[in-house]
Amino acid sequence: MALNEYNKAVIEMPNNSSQKVQPAQAEPEQAHRPRVAWLVGRDTVEQLGSVVHPLAMGLIEELVELVLVCPLNGVTGQLPIPPIEVIPYRPREWWVSRARAIRSISDRLVAAKIELIHALDGGAAEFGNQLASSVGVELLVSSYCLADAERLGSLGSPSPIVLAASEAIAERMRAKHISDDRLHLVRPGMYHVSSPTCFDQVQRSAAIVACCDFDNFGPIETVLKAFATLRDKSADAVFFLIGSGQCEKQARQAVHKLGLNDELTFVDRMPAWQMPGIFKAADICVVPQAARRTDLTCLMAMAAGLPLLTPASSAPQFAIDGQTAVCYGGCDEGDLVSKLTEMLACHPVAKAIAEGAIEYIHTNHSPAQMAATTSQLYRSLT
Repeated sequence: MALNEYNKAVIEMPNNSSQKVQPAQAEPEQAHRPRVAWLVGRDTVEQLGSVVHPLAMGLIEELVELVLVCPLNGVTGQLPIPPIEVIPYRPREWWVSRARAIRSISDRLVAAKIELIHALDGGAAEFGNQLASSVGVELLVSSYCLADAERLGSLGSPSPIVLAASEAIAERMRAKHISDDRLHLVRPGMYHVSSPTCFDQVQRSAAIVACCDFDNFGPIETVLKAFATLRDKSADAVFFLIGSGQCEKQARQAVHKLGLNDELTFVDRMPAWQMPGIFKAADICVVPQAARRTDLTCLMAMAAGLPLLTPASSAPQFAIDGQTAVCYGGCDEGDLVSKLTEMLACHPVAKAIAEGAIEYIHTNHSPAQMAATTSQLYRSLT
C-alpha cells in the first residue's frame, strides 16, 4: 500500500471575478511510521518463516519501518531486505562481554531512532529485555510456546508486552502474573491456497507425509505400524517421515524391522519456509505428536490444502475433529489405519476436511489481520 501524496489546492481567480479567494486547504498530516527493531536468534526466521514473512510484508504495507537485529550469518533469507534494515551482531561477543555487546547494539539502535524492540520468539526475550532497558523503549515478545511463560514471568517488572500466539499460551502467561494490559492475542497469519490440493494427481500413488520432532518414539511407532498395515493391504500409497531428534535411530530401526524401506522415505527436518513446497506434493498429512511450540506444522498443512490427521489427546485448538482435521486415538494404530483407509478410498471425504481447514485459516489466521493488529499495537506504544 503506497502512501498517498497530497498536493495543496491551487485556486485561480478569474480575471473579472469579484469572488474572494478561498484559502488553500492544509496538507493532511502524514501517518506516523513507527520504527521497530525486530530481535531474532540464529534460527528464528528459519523456523518461523511461514509467519514472519507475511508479517513483515504486511507491516511494510502498514507503513512500519523495521530494523532486524540478528546474529552475523543468521538465516534471514525469507525477509524482504531491503527495505528492512539489518544490524548484525556476533553471538560470541554477547557471551564473552555481555555488557559491551549491549552497549554497542544499543548505540546503533539509538542512532537508528528505534521506538520499540520486538523479540520475535521467547528465546530472545532476555537479550531483548536488556536492550530495551538500555535504549529506554518498550519490549514486546511474541510467544509461540507454553514454556515461554516461565521465562517471561521472571524478567521482572514491568513485564514485557506479550503477543501470545494462542489462547492456551495467553492463559499460561496469566498464571505467571503477566497482566491483561501487557498481554495480547495475535494469532499467526498464514498464506493459504484457495481450494484443496489433495488427490489432484490421480495417476500417481497417494503421498502420505508424517511430520514431527523425534522426541518421543511411541507416537512415531504408531504411525509406522499404520503405514506397514496399509502396505500389507496393498494401499496405493507412498510414505514420508519428516523430522529429526533423539529417537531417529529407533525410527530407522523400526522402518527396517517393518520392511518399509522401499515404501518410506526419511526426510530431515526442513526449514518452515520449505514445508509448503513439501505439502504441495502430498495428499495427506499426519502430525503424530504435539510440537513444543504452537503447532505451525499443522497450520501449514491446513493452509496448503491437505487433510490433517493428529491424535485427539494432543490436537491443537484449531484441529477440530471432523471439521478442520481428523483426530485419532494417539496409540491406536487400528484407528489411524481406518481413517487413512477412508481418505484413500473416498477422496471427497479428504477434500471436505481440507476445505474446512482452509476456511478456518482464512477466518482465524489471516496475514492481513495479524499485520493490522501488530501495527495498531506498535502505534499505540509510540
